[in-house]
Parts: sequence; structure tokens; C-alpha cells
Amino acid sequence: MMIFLASSVTLRASSAALADRLEAAGHVVCLPCNPEGRTELEIFQDNANEIERCDVVFALWSGASDGTPMDVAMAIALGKPVYVTLIASAGLLQHRKQYPNDVLMRRAWALFGELPKIEEWWEEQAPAATHGGDSGK
Repeated sequence: MMIFLASSVTLRASSAALADRLEAAGHVVCLPCNPEGRTELEIFQDNANEIERCDVVFALWSGASDGTPMDVAMAIALGKPVYVTLIASAGLLQHRKQYPNDVLMRRAWALFGELPKIEEWWEEQAPAATHGGDSGK
């Protein structure tokens, strides 16, 4: 399965650990493009192309990145299954206190709260891995 793994640069270590776990389970992991020296439009187009190629999208989000919600919205628009993990951070809490009326981030938090969690995906995959796709009957 091809999985697009969206996350902010600040979550690079968590993203790398999850990518390693997914690859060890036999999945192909696609990561967002490197933003250095690129325009916002180029980043958006490259990520859209990668998301379109993938079967599912995972998102690690701390609330500090506006790019991750864009990737999630794009995946939903393309009809891709999306799974998320929310990672609390001091920066997030600071942002929420400093900008309590940030409508886009409030809406992103509401959306992320409604989406299934990455942990649920792992649980769904476990029976197939354990029984070779057979439900054990």
C-alpha cells in the first residue's frame, strides 16, 4: 500500500519513526516535498500529485503547521482515506492562547477531531497481517 505521510517539519522525528514502522510492515511511504527554495504553489502541486498516487493519507499534526491541514483537505477532496494523530506541543498551546479567534486553525482542529486515528488503521490491519487476510474462520 502507498501511504502519503503529511507532517510539519517540526515533527520530522515522529514522522521518520512512523515511516520506518510502515516500511517495515511492507508499505511504501511518500513524504511531502522539501519546501526549501520552492514556491507555495510548487509545494501544493507536488504534494497534490503525491497524494493522488497514494492509497491512503496519514497526518501527524501539532497544530503549528498550516500545510498539514492543506494536505488533509486535498486528500479528502480526492476521496482518499485519511487517518490522523494529534501531537500536543508547547507551541500549539502558545498559538491557541495568542490567536484564540484563528478560524482556520479552529476549523482544522474540529476536522482532525472527526477523522479516524492512525492507531485505528493499525488495528484494522492487524487481523489481515495475523491471518493473511482471513478472518480466522
